[in-house]
Amino acid sequence: MGKKTQKKKLIFIVSLVVLLLLFAVIIIQSIRIKASADVTGCAFFSSPAPGWCADGEIVSSVPDSNGCVQPPKCVIKNYTFSVKHGFNSIVLPREMFEDSNQIDTAPFTDAGMTIYQFNRGEWQINIKNFSLNYTYLVYNPRETREIKIGNEIEKFLVGGYFGEHLQPGWNLIANSFNQEMNLNELSYHTYVQKPGCKTIGFCDEIVSLSRLLNDQRAYKTIYQVGDLNSSNPYKTITTTGQDLSTIKIPPRTGFWVYLFN
Repeated sequence: MGKKTQKKKLIFIVSLVVLLLLFAVIIIQSIRIKASADVTGCAFFSSPAPGWCADGEIVSSVPDSNGCVQPPKCVIKNYTFSVKHGFNSIVLPREMFEDSNQIDTAPFTDAGMTIYQFNRGEWQINIKNFSLNYTYLVYNPRETREIKIGNEIEKFLVGGYFGEHLQPGWNLIANSFNQEMNLNELSYHTYVQKPGCKTIGFCDEIVSLSRLLNDQRAYKTIYQVGDLNSSNPYKTITTTGQDLSTIKIPPRTGFWVYLFN
């Protein structure tokens, strides 16, 4: 009987230890879940691509008030444009911008240059700010000059400013990336007509160029900006709508696209 009693006690002790261990695991897991629940709405960020901050310095960001880890930012001291004599097409590199940043045009106008922007169906001269995804024509009456713009410009790993809205009619837009892009990879702010929209039946959306073309909302011939001082300043590109992944726009290159009403 003594051996049986000892065996029962041993089984009881082992069972108790197992239960205590399970209880401890449950408590630890609950603490982890609670800790995770305390940090809500945190976004996940991929690592920067090679060369993402080649022109600046990567600076680590501190967690926000919810404890969410923030992506690093790239601080660029300035960006240099080489502006030759005559007309130049200027496209701001996307890497310079955070969500709603704009860049002062004064370094160009102070150097005696004239800036032209085609917006809302007309040419505007010497606008005050550059926006992303637009192509600007800059006339330099003098010899080639180096123009530096920006001061402690910050760019972020995520997000992006898509520039002003595309309008019905001709739009002079751009591939503002520092790399070659297919037409189906480019997106822009535009107005979309839908029931219930507050602004005269129109809603603001970010729409891919491929959708605009395939929905027959844009003319399927675009004109890529080349050397504006040559006899053939534009390259004509006609798409079927099915070949957009094979049509490439060079980095920081502008093009004309026509949107129907």
